[in-house]
Amino acid sequence: MNWHDVIGHEDVIAELKTIMKQGRMPHAVLFIGSEGIGKQLVARIMAASLFCEKQNGTPCGECFSCRQFFSNQHPDFFSLSPEGNSIKIEQIRQLQGEISLSPYLADKRIVIIDKAELMTVQSANSLLKTLEEPQGDVIFILLAHSRQSLLDTILSRCQVFNFQPLKVSVLAQALLSKGIDKDKVDILARLSDGSIGKALELWEKNGLQLRKQAIEVLDCIDLDDIWRVSTALSELERNRLLEVLEYLSMLWRDMLVLHEECNGELIYNIDMKEILNNKSDAWSTRRLLAALQLLSKVRMSLKSNANARLAMESFLLKLRDL
Repeated sequence: MNWHDVIGHEDVIAELKTIMKQGRMPHAVLFIGSEGIGKQLVARIMAASLFCEKQNGTPCGECFSCRQFFSNQHPDFFSLSPEGNSIKIEQIRQLQGEISLSPYLADKRIVIIDKAELMTVQSANSLLKTLEEPQGDVIFILLAHSRQSLLDTILSRCQVFNFQPLKVSVLAQALLSKGIDKDKVDILARLSDGSIGKALELWEKNGLQLRKQAIEVLDCIDLDDIWRVSTALSELERNRLLEVLEYLSMLWRDMLVLHEECNGELIYNIDMKEILNNKSDAWSTRRLLAALQLLSKVRMSLKSNANARLAMESFLLKLRDL
């Protein structure tokens, strides 16, 4: 595992390497970017670089510290992720107890907190106390999807690095190098919103099949269609159902783009451009915008554990009446 394993994010990597080489490492950094974009990989390589005995901004992979880290046995490395749907205060308190001790092997301790936006208010406030009174031998690396769900006071204690979505061409080439079918890499790159992790997940879990179920929603007109589609969707696992709705959002967004007669290259579902054009007569701009509002509401209700069958039936009935 080394910097050359990271796809894209050259500007972030260059800045991190400079900071480490110059010994200007802040006590807390925050990586912001979408899921699967490479934050976790960069964080781990950065931690390995800081532990490496050569201290040149890159892990050598050969020294004792590197071998300990890459075998997941480094005593001064800690990783924290959500338990269930949140990072709880008990997790933060346990971490605080562990890092209060002196380092065992290195001259520092490093903590990666994944999905930091899922900290409860109590756990965030507890972590804030640690960030406000930093120990010189502890470095925090926080990973988050967006900054909106983090306390401003935590943001102010971190040096922020923004991870931008990968370009379609870069992502497609990366997928091709992993042995994915040439005729699929472009559409996977477009649908993944610049995330290599999401693109690989779409491929491995046959995500394009879920897109077909999203397309069926566009043609729901009579009650028989509504009952059939709502039943099929409600039988999916909750996460898979939310993925179908994400595809539906992309389809409607593409139709809005096509309504504006924009460059077809701007659409996600480039392989379905002709199909979406043919359906556009039944979907005015006003109806599309209203549909997206409905979609936002049903997604929120499903994330709050609403009954999937009732939620989808209500959604499709309201959609028909737009």
